[in-house]
Amino acid sequence: MAEEELFQTYADTGQALELRPRSEVHRLGLWHKAVQVFVYRSTGELLLQQRAADKDLHAGHWDASVGEHLQPGETYQQGALRGLAEELSLPQLELQTLGTEQRLALRGDDYQDFEMQMAFRVTYDGPIAFNEEIQAIRWVSQAQFEALLADPAYPFTPWFLHHLETLQLWKADS
Repeated sequence: MAEEELFQTYADTGQALELRPRSEVHRLGLWHKAVQVFVYRSTGELLLQQRAADKDLHAGHWDASVGEHLQPGETYQQGALRGLAEELSLPQLELQTLGTEQRLALRGDDYQDFEMQMAFRVTYDGPIAFNEEIQAIRWVSQAQFEALLADPAYPFTPWFLHHLETLQLWKADS
């Protein structure tokens, strides 16, 4: 059996605390860091990923192109680039920061996810090969995406919906 992933935890002030197991961090609602990366084609289509059916949180839900928890000592940029490589087999790409660090506290029936998050955007027109953390991928235009939002067959993660409200995902000059 694989050893459980350890997350760097943080105080409310942002001061680094101890490493704790992933399940404990999500059970207790401890602050930890994560990144979301939105991959676009040069034509403006956004890549969505459907989380694998065996994910511990929001299995089967649609999400940002990449969502990644940071490893201890890793910067947001390093985590974003690692996530692009691990989840989508993408090369090192130029990241564009979307907004500033956000704090997102989500509570479900069996979890408390308290994340300090940064979001990035990249443009990529090449091939993609996704890993086992992803069930499916789909490129969507803004109009197609808006139709999916209204379709109950396409549930989205709360993190993605938060970023939809706070970031301009189809900003014309990006």
